[in-house]
Amino acid sequence: MLLVSVAPEMNHMDRQQALDYLQRLQVEVSGLPGVRSVSLTAHPPLGLSGGGMTIPVIRPGLDAPSDEVRPVRYTVVEPRYFETAGVRLVAGRDFTGRDDQTSARVAIVSETAARQWWPAQAPLGRTLRVGPSPQEEVEVVGVARDVAVVALNEAPAPYLYLPFRQAPRGGMTLLVAGRGDPAALAPEVRRAMREVNPDVPPLTVETMPSLVRFALMPQWIGAWAGVLLGAITVVLGVGGLFALVAHAVSKRTREIGIRMALGADERATMWIVLRQGLLLGLAGVSLGLPLAVALSFVLRSLFLGVGPADPLALTGASLAVLAVAALASLAPAWRATHVDPMTALRAE
Repeated sequence: MLLVSVAPEMNHMDRQQALDYLQRLQVEVSGLPGVRSVSLTAHPPLGLSGGGMTIPVIRPGLDAPSDEVRPVRYTVVEPRYFETAGVRLVAGRDFTGRDDQTSARVAIVSETAARQWWPAQAPLGRTLRVGPSPQEEVEVVGVARDVAVVALNEAPAPYLYLPFRQAPRGGMTLLVAGRGDPAALAPEVRRAMREVNPDVPPLTVETMPSLVRFALMPQWIGAWAGVLLGAITVVLGVGGLFALVAHAVSKRTREIGIRMALGADERATMWIVLRQGLLLGLAGVSLGLPLAVALSFVLRSLFLGVGPADPLALTGASLAVLAVAALASLAPAWRATHVDPMTALRAE
């Protein structure tokens, strides 16, 4: 999806001229090759405008006491917005061209709004009073899936959609859903904008993948920081375990020399040293797993898709620790099996 923000009012257009321009722009862009769907919205999901707008909403069935008027995030959209943005309607209908200033006021609510405002009831046909005093009464004609408005890991909250033709705004964002790379549509969309009105330039041109990457920037930074810290931990772990096992082997040099002098098998002697390293690794795993599970509850709030106790991640980390322990023990084990028995017997 390509997102192009425009503000026709900045070019001295009145409201009706701006509406006409935006309608013609949608028609022109929808005819371009590779374009699947076109619509408009004031605030696209994960847009650079942040959380967007809020509007006072009086909860249904109340007489508007002051503590029951809640600001709710909302946006205004054109018909086909949900199809273009990939937001599924779970009940009701989309806005149409007939939802204008001459028709009854309508709205579409999010799943969370429907669940909180009408628990165990059908929201379609219900009414809300929205806007500053005096509030307008709007009828709910649809329910849309919850979407991430500001951040991908935000908790679902009530959200409201109003038809653009009933609540026109100044700056709008043109959504262009294509069949291939959205960036490839940008030159043709710019050309179409010049044909409709060369005096209205695009303010910003973005693609949905770039907005997602921007929204994930904190997670990417944290993930790479975690990779760096993990790599440092592995290096320190290998070095520390190697030094510890080597020191333990040096303390057992006399014992190993006696074993070798008495005809002990090299494999058995090597296994003695390897077993010591693996026992250290098992001790680390047994101490580290509970700490890892506790830490993952913290990481779950920082990263996407990180569960509180991911069996695959914990198993992989445990096997990695044991593999590091085995590798760090190989050199001391090899040295132990090749020690000169006479030298070992003279060792302190």
